[in-house]
Amino acid sequence: MHSYFTSVKVGFWSLKHYVDWIIKNESELPLWETCLADFYGSSEFIVNHRSLPRLDRVVAEKILKAKELPETKELIEDLRIPYERAYDGKYGKSIYKAVHVQQEENIFVSASKKMRTKKEKVQGEECVSKNENCLLISEESEFFPNDYNKENIDDEDEFDVMDKNLYTERKWKLESGRFVEDVLYELGMKCRYYNLVHSFILDPTDEFIKNAFKEKELSEIINKENGNDPLEIDDEILEYINTFAKDSTKEIRIALNTPHRRLGSNYNPQNDFVYEHVRTTVSDWVRLLEMQPNPLALDMPEAWYRINVWRSIDIAFSDTPYTYVVGGEKAGLASSERKNRHRTLSNTELIQRKAIGKKGDAYIRTIGSTSTDWGASEAGHKWEGTSGTKLIKELGLTLPRTLKDILIHLAGKIHFAEEKLRKLNIVGFAHAGAVLIRTNLDCPAGYTCRYTKGDPLEVYADANNFSKSLDVLIEIICGKLLILKTMKVINGGMDSQNNIARWKQRVKSESSDVSITIPDVHPSPKKWRMVQVPSSKKKKISSRSHPLNDSQKTNALEESVLAMPAQQSPKNTCIIYIEIQYLSEDILREEPDFSSIKSLFSHIHSKKEKPSG
Repeated sequence: MHSYFTSVKVGFWSLKHYVDWIIKNESELPLWETCLADFYGSSEFIVNHRSLPRLDRVVAEKILKAKELPETKELIEDLRIPYERAYDGKYGKSIYKAVHVQQEENIFVSASKKMRTKKEKVQGEECVSKNENCLLISEESEFFPNDYNKENIDDEDEFDVMDKNLYTERKWKLESGRFVEDVLYELGMKCRYYNLVHSFILDPTDEFIKNAFKEKELSEIINKENGNDPLEIDDEILEYINTFAKDSTKEIRIALNTPHRRLGSNYNPQNDFVYEHVRTTVSDWVRLLEMQPNPLALDMPEAWYRINVWRSIDIAFSDTPYTYVVGGEKAGLASSERKNRHRTLSNTELIQRKAIGKKGDAYIRTIGSTSTDWGASEAGHKWEGTSGTKLIKELGLTLPRTLKDILIHLAGKIHFAEEKLRKLNIVGFAHAGAVLIRTNLDCPAGYTCRYTKGDPLEVYADANNFSKSLDVLIEIICGKLLILKTMKVINGGMDSQNNIARWKQRVKSESSDVSITIPDVHPSPKKWRMVQVPSSKKKKISSRSHPLNDSQKTNALEESVLAMPAQQSPKNTCIIYIEIQYLSEDILREEPDFSSIKSLFSHIHSKKEKPSG
């Protein structure tokens, strides 16, 4: 089996990517016929070895089936020409040149009309031409412009590969005949910045997505059922909550002190905890209304709201064994699994460092020998309206990506059995100040995950609106019930009558359930660190018409490092300098040239004042 298949993630396996990889990584290129034979021979080897992961065999089988298709034969001819040019030494590895802040040009853009050319970034003073090597020095207060910190798509190829691995017959087909996944792919290729569509997550309230669908199509997407029964709260619980719908704290206190048959001497923690949850939450909120001054009317920190207002979420799962709301910027288990899924032992490259998961404000987690996340929460200290920057980013991008990671992690526990996967609901909470928004992510059809958001609900600072505050409590209980339903789907008992048949299928490494593999969340774009330059060292160089030569680059780099405070330790200065030198290279090397770094750093260090101590 060719080393390509062990070095590259299974989601990237394709003929075009394979040829691209061969030219980049092989010191000696094989003949074109040998290159093709290795690719399809390795694919056949993977299909025939059942000990290999099922996903690997499925992708390899798809490659073999597509071999005789007309479009594949056309692609082979398109790839042969640039490959033979590289083989003849006309280009070599230099054709894969990349410049800082410029997306890597693809060698096959000109060979295949189907490949979309990548957009040049033009932001303020930033302008990088396809044919120019430019190092930018901003007229503003930074060595590189601030705009480059914006999240943007660094790798359209990865999104392209994700789309090509989706089977057309398994996509979500609307009554109009259009496929939801195809519409999201077209939107993703239009985006200049990272968006939910790159992870095949559909938010029906997003204007960018809404404009791509007709009103009837959008209604069909929103109303699509996911196989679950409608959510209902017991009438007795609703009646008990309604007893606290009063206009004054005194009346609410009287209701709290009124005995209830489910909270008396026969109290059962497993069956009656929901009543205790309601009473505790109401008691907490009334205490805040009685305080002088009322803290709900003040600008309090995020941690205060979590402890005093949103304790209702923390205690909601007290009747669920081993399940807790884990807060305090903890790393997500599901996102950690995604980031480390393709780690391998050291081979041609050193083993990768283990990546931590996305840190969130809280996770609903079952703790045990194998811990599992069921939901997530993002928080802010202040409600700035639905258009607040923090809320837009966390509610519109961070939270849904986290929820999809959790969905895929849970789907793996049921081997992506489609019947069960459709019933999964991943609940998220976003709260800013005393306002709560409940979200939900599911996969009702095809490969697309649907992300829905509820209305903002508030815990009011006025006792006259306490009946409206109880809407927040109802929303928390609904979220808990959805999570318990998902737990039942994942942890549901096996049918003992079918044990023998199930065990036989396990021996054969087969599954009787129809499965569908949902594409992973698209990785977040990487961000470069920026180097601050004092105003006395500001310099303006026009990169639009005058690209920098090597001497100008070196002088600019020296000035930026010399401008740094002398009190910095030699260790910190060295780290900052190495990063600048690395970014200034015309060709983005796999490893920096440490000899040139050492030489130039010694030159700079000799000019700089030695730090005290």
